[in-house]
Amino acid sequence: MKPSADAPETEALEATVIASLPNGMFRLRLPDGRQITGHAAQNTRMAFVRLVEGDVVAIELSPFDTRRARILSLIGKHRTRPSGIAPPQASTPSKNPYHSNHPQDPHSPGGQREEP
Repeated sequence: MKPSADAPETEALEATVIASLPNGMFRLRLPDGRQITGHAAQNTRMAFVRLVEGDVVAIELSPFDTRRARILSLIGKHRTRPSGIAPPQASTPSKNPYHSNHPQDPHSPGGQREEP
């Protein structure tokens, strides 16, 4: 679909995804602090781009309603974990009585087996 001659030109901006809303909508924060709602453009949806909180996206503001936007592409992924997911823990020795991490245990991975 070609843009209408009546439609004003729009510019691409950067925004950060704050929340995922129902029906494929997202709450976005602009660099000036404003919050708007946006939807993923068809080429973004067809590319199976998954957007999560903290992702930086390129958007195009609607010329008719500046509280709405179209998400054009994903610029940068958010690097930290979403809330509710614990960081990985360091491995601890097994508390299973049948599995020992003792170096002299012949059944442990690093154990020395004595030759008879």
